[in-house]
Amino acid sequence: MRFDVRRAARPSRRDGLGRTLRFAASCLLLATALAVVGGCGGDPLSKPSGEAALIKSGPHGASALPLGDKGYVEVVVEPANGSAKNKTSQLVLAAYFFQTDLKTPLAVPTEVSATIVTPEEPTPRPVSLIAKPSAAPKAEPATRFASEVGKFEYDELQGEIKATVNGEAFTKSFRLR
Repeated sequence: MRFDVRRAARPSRRDGLGRTLRFAASCLLLATALAVVGGCGGDPLSKPSGEAALIKSGPHGASALPLGDKGYVEVVVEPANGSAKNKTSQLVLAAYFFQTDLKTPLAVPTEVSATIVTPEEPTPRPVSLIAKPSAAPKAEPATRFASEVGKFEYDELQGEIKATVNGEAFTKSFRLR
């Protein structure tokens, strides 16, 4: 009987398949462990909670701030004449009041006022807002309050708007970029 050393030293196909399966199982176990450990920090894309969850995008592209169950207010900087904004536009600070559907005008608010903070003036400056319908040719129906023409073109404009709606007073902070 002759013994062939070469044949005995060679691994069989079955041993190679076993190694492959063990390697795949180890990788799967490691991936699962990393997913479990990595997920302990919470979902970074989770939805905001509280009042931040109620803020929606308004029809004019700014944030629509909730006024309890009464509706929303959207604060914007826009051209005084309702045309497209350009470098020569005269600008106003305007506040649009909508019902909860963000389409229907809200009952006329009272005591509407605003204060703004600019990079040039870090102390709050009052801005008078009076009821003025939009001068835009295809203006949406909304209760609109606007300031006189002023310097409102900043990279960041922030402030507060105050209004009374159906006897309930609201104060909302806003930031425009």
